Amino acid sequence: MSNDMVVTARSFSAGESANVLIAVLIVLLACSAIVAAYLSLSANDARLTRIVADEEGAFSAAESGLDYGFVKLKSVLMDRRTWPGTDSNCLQKVLDAIPPPPSVSTYAHSAPSGSVAFRLRVESEAMNGPITNGPGGACVEGVSQYFSITCGALNPRTGIGCVLKRWVRAVELPLIRFAIFGSDDTAIVPANALEVHGPVHVNGDLLVGGPAVFHDPVSASGRILLSREMSGEGRGVPRFGNAAGELVPMVEDGTVYDSDNESWTGDALRRWNGRVLSGEHGVQKWLPPAAWAGGREVIERLRATNSPSCSAQKEAEKLAGRAVVRFCILT
Repeated sequence: MSNDMVVTARSFSAGESANVLIAVLIVLLACSAIVAAYLSLSANDARLTRIVADEEGAFSAAESGLDYGFVKLKSVLMDRRTWPGTDSNCLQKVLDAIPPPPSVSTYAHSAPSGSVAFRLRVESEAMNGPITNGPGGACVEGVSQYFSITCGALNPRTGIGCVLKRWVRAVELPLIRFAIFGSDDTAIVPANALEVHGPVHVNGDLLVGGPAVFHDPVSASGRILLSREMSGEGRGVPRFGNAAGELVPMVEDGTVYDSDNESWTGDALRRWNGRVLSGEHGVQKWLPPAAWAGGREVIERLRATNSPSCSAQKEAEKLAGRAVVRFCILT
């Protein structure tokens, strides 16, 4: 038995060969386009990833600059010689002298022009009076002022950067709101120069004399009298600040302006714009609240060690957290 193999051969014409070649070329071109598109998309994704990472790095660098600025601003405001009470222009000069933060990795705190992209700025004047908004201290007498911190970060190699700005509100709420608070008749008769900053109130008569200067409001539930023994030529006359900040004396052209004067009520209002008031003006005794929040007193007094409610830890806390008043007398 023999096996026969039959081979069938087909010949292509020139036209059919050309069609096949064209089809193959079209398929190759399509594949090439798909591959090129994929490679381009991959390249774009990589570029976008680098840009996003660069932007995030610039943001982090600018944010660290804001934190640096906040720490520096806080150190300035915590200095009692600088704030509050310093003129805004002078305070701005102090802030301008603060150097910019150091560079973070490849990011410099500079603008494309090369200028420093860091600024601490005074945005308002210091405002004295009730704190009307914000957490902690609402409707409490204090001082507040607004500042801003601006910081930018730039990658000089790519030109990508970020600028951030933070607003800061500084608030001072004093624990002690009086320079002097007298619980009974009080005499302020210094032999040498004495300047009093802060309100003065007396639950009784106030006797003043000598070269005493009161920059802030003075009030007494009793009378306000001049001490003739410690006042006069060569000894100085007490002066009180009016609404314009001018120091107006109690004695002028031989006339003494105190509660012994029949026209004292009106004279005091005219001379000191309502900043020196006595019982003749309706000033009442100022007493601490009868009930403090939580049953605590405004000032916790020490208890005897044999008291049933005495706690050694609590007594130590009272001493550790006690308030201190300093009187600076020029001699």
